[in-house]
Amino acid sequence: MIGRLRHRVALQSAARTGDGGGGGSVAWTTFANVWADVRTLRSSDDAAADRDARLKRYRITLRHRDDVTFETRLVYRGAALEILSIQTEAERGRWLVLDCAEART
Repeated sequence: MIGRLRHRVALQSAARTGDGGGGGSVAWTTFANVWADVRTLRSSDDAAADRDARLKRYRITLRHRDDVTFETRLVYRGAALEILSIQTEAERGRWLVLDCAEART
C-alpha cells in the first residue's frame, strides 16, 4: 500500500467568523499535508448517487489519523473536496478510506 501513496493531499479545517449581523465567513486552514492514494470513482461506484453527478468523486486512502472528520476538507490538485464517507481499512486500522466529492462553491 505504501507504494501507492504518491499524491499530496492537504487536510484543512474551517474557522468560522461572525459578522455581527447573523452571517459570517469561513476561512480554511491547512493543518497537514499527507501522502495518499487517490482514485477517481465512476458514478456507479459512488455511495451518494443522489448528489450532483457532474461533480468529480474520489476514493482517497491515507494513513490513519484521528483528526480527520466530516468537518475536514481535502485539497487535491487545487480542487476542494468534501468527505462523504470515512472507513477504517483492515490491518489494525492503519488506513483511512475517504469517499469524497468536489465541494460546491
